[in-house]
Amino acid sequence: MTTPTPPHVLEWLQQAVANPGPDTPDDLDRLRARARGEAVTAPKVIGLDLDAIAQRFWPKVSLSSRDRCWPWTAGTNNHGYGKFSVGGRTGGMVGAHVVSYWLEHRTPVPDGLELDHLCRNRLCVNPAHLEPVTHAENSRRSDAGRINAARQLSITHCPAGHAYDEANTGYRRDGRRRCKACDRARARRAYESDPEKRRLATRLYKARLKEMTA
Repeated sequence: MTTPTPPHVLEWLQQAVANPGPDTPDDLDRLRARARGEAVTAPKVIGLDLDAIAQRFWPKVSLSSRDRCWPWTAGTNNHGYGKFSVGGRTGGMVGAHVVSYWLEHRTPVPDGLELDHLCRNRLCVNPAHLEPVTHAENSRRSDAGRINAARQLSITHCPAGHAYDEANTGYRRDGRRRCKACDRARARRAYESDPEKRRLATRLYKARLKEMTA
């Protein structure tokens, strides 16, 4: 019986196929072996030898118990996060906490997500303190996000004077509130100022009515 390939391994396989190189066949063999639950040594992912990276990476970390922060002791970027040169085909600098996630899970950060420091310590690279979340969630969890959320809740009406009540309040993808009455007013102004848009909206409306009555 063939063991199904886990989704995260399929993702790696797709990346290896999309980015062919001298290490690709070896990468595929290792990934398939890991999918079967077999032991894999010196894995290479996206052309990077993670074991070789680990040998350079961990000496730059002040290791402690699993429940405590592991501070990065080397270079940092302008935002206070550790940075590390991974070399290989990807090249350039990568966040030290991101590399720690790679080494721990042997997988990339899932598409559309970014790593949140649960400990709120930007220099920490303890993988137990890192959680993949959406950008909106990461912003909400940040100190600035909490302060902004409290400030937003203290505002009861939009700049046009409409109440931020349950019926009139919508939310943007980044979690900020929006006034539905103002949204409707803007849409109405745009509709009235563009004859072609009005004609298109009328055609779409009639098409929907026709589909509903067919």
